[in-house]
Amino acid sequence: MLQTKIGTSNLLEADDINVSTAHDTNLLLTKIATGQIISSKACEDMITIMSGQTHRWGIPKLIPANVRVANKTGTLHNIKHDCAIVCLKQKPYAITIFTQDLPYLSHRVLVPRISQKVYEWAFDSFTASTPYRQRGAVSESKHGESKSFNRG
Repeated sequence: MLQTKIGTSNLLEADDINVSTAHDTNLLLTKIATGQIISSKACEDMITIMSGQTHRWGIPKLIPANVRVANKTGTLHNIKHDCAIVCLKQKPYAITIFTQDLPYLSHRVLVPRISQKVYEWAFDSFTASTPYRQRGAVSESKHGESKSFNRG
């Protein structure tokens, strides 16, 4: 499982402390999206702030412009991450993609493509006129995880 060290003044020298995973990040996003952190108003404010993100190279890049995407990127040398709440009208979902040690700038192709595939799956799954289908986590890999949630 890919892990990232957080919460230190020098991330390059943090030895196995304050570690986060794509799963941890997705759990946090899901709680924010469903209003379970501090208060509903605080969560709405967090989503508004994340919606103003100017770094749109990852998850939002290949998602239709009319779909609200509240994302947060993270970059440190050979580590490139993006996580987001995608406000798909039918069913919002959280997606977290962590990458590490990829060839130069390939994250700018890989992350949007993964995001686009998850969006297409979610859109097709949640708008299908067929009976309810199992919806949930897309299998976690070296590059991240996606999970759908019910909005509070």
